This record gives sequence, structure tokens and C-alpha cells, in this order.
Amino acid sequence: MKEVVTTWFVEPLDPQTNAAIAEFLTVTEIHDGVVCADGESHDLWDCDYRFISRLIGAAKRFGLKFRVFRRRGQGQIEEWRFAFNRKAKQPTGAS
Repeated sequence: MKEVVTTWFVEPLDPQTNAAIAEFLTVTEIHDGVVCADGESHDLWDCDYRFISRLIGAAKRFGLKFRVFRRRGQGQIEEWRFAFNRKAKQPTGAS
């Protein structure tokens, strides 16, 4: 069975979080107005799962506000609602 590749995205919810993300993701760009599975448009940074886990770890300490999205294979981009679940492990296919 072929492994499904997961692409990760983060949506900053305030200017402070956007600035913090921009400082660390210098080689990627923000994608403005990406329409996701919920039918809404979102401004998303693409990143790897390691960055997502670091961001989750720093969220409370630095007051960062964001949402995590993912795309599995060639599917639609959808919000990943398990981002703040402490027991969640890295999903299969995460890179």
C-alpha cells in the first residue's frame, strides 16, 4: 500500500502570531485566500510537522493564536482539530 503524504499548514489568528511564524518560516510564503474543505478562505503558511509541534509547545507560553490545517495526498486542505490534544502523536505520513 502506498504511503499517503501529509502536507501541513498553519493559519495565524493575530498579527503577533503571524510575525512569529514569519520569523521562523523564512523560506516559505504565506498563501492568501486558500479555500479549504470548510468552504472558507484562509491565509496559510506551509510548514513541516516538526514546526507545528514546536508552535503548539510555545502557544501558551507566548500567547500564540493559530489553527493547524493539513492535506492528505491530493485531498482538500482541512483543519486538524487534534493539534492541541496532549496525547496526540505524530500522524502517519507526517513529514
